[in-house]
Amino acid sequence: MVGRTGLARKAAEAAKGARAWLGDAYEPHIRTQDVRSSGRKSRPKYQGRELHLLSDLEVRAFRHFQWDPNVFGIEEQYYLEIEDTTRLAAEAGARHPLVIGTDEPFEMTTDLVIYHQVERGERRIARAIKYSKDLELGLAQTPSERNKVMGTLAKLEIERRYWAERNVHWAVLTELELSEEQQRNIEWLLSCSLDGARPDGFWQEAADRLCEALVASDGARVIDLQRELDAEGVLGQTDFTQCLRHLCATRQLAFDMEQRFSLLRPVSDFTFTVSPMKLVR
Repeated sequence: MVGRTGLARKAAEAAKGARAWLGDAYEPHIRTQDVRSSGRKSRPKYQGRELHLLSDLEVRAFRHFQWDPNVFGIEEQYYLEIEDTTRLAAEAGARHPLVIGTDEPFEMTTDLVIYHQVERGERRIARAIKYSKDLELGLAQTPSERNKVMGTLAKLEIERRYWAERNVHWAVLTELELSEEQQRNIEWLLSCSLDGARPDGFWQEAADRLCEALVASDGARVIDLQRELDAEGVLGQTDFTQCLRHLCATRQLAFDMEQRFSLLRPVSDFTFTVSPMKLVR
């Protein structure tokens, strides 16, 4: 058997090495319409294509890695070579997943494979995304629930061995490591787009004036600066908010992403990642 992207993957790896990334040519092995999922399925846009994410937690994990400036690629529902997973299952004494109602091995996938830019080149990591309750035998109250957890743990062990053979760092991420508040902030910031109808230079000047106000503030709240600049006719309230979001979305300003973005926060919660005199659009 060959996964949906199996042939493309083999060709790319032969040409570029074991960390080959397919970019917008990548196709997930499982699509949202292919499976019934206990979670809400999503298809967010990413680098020219739609991702197929099978739960809210997968969306949260995707946003987490999307926000990392060193990440240049994310592939979801990544096909694992069935010849390897069946062999590894036998070696581990674990039951390989089967196609329902048959003895045929079910093709396995890894939820997310992430590509990082690092000092000495590129690094690939693999992550299984699971809710913590699905991993705890102690929480299973019925034989059926216990068998389900044991099946999940067996699949994760096969997955772990698969990536270990490829010298790829693998781990399980649960909701305990993934912040829902961070996800909301990321989605809100990345949905910001500056009004292109403004005259040339408007947004750069707006950024300059906003940053001057941030630097000069003394214990004020962000909303106080917004009202002040609006009253002085320097920058309207809507433009102020758009500009602030843009600076945060482009990482020229930073704040604690574990806390909800709010104009009611003190100015001291926001820090410049570059000199205010060197801001770029």
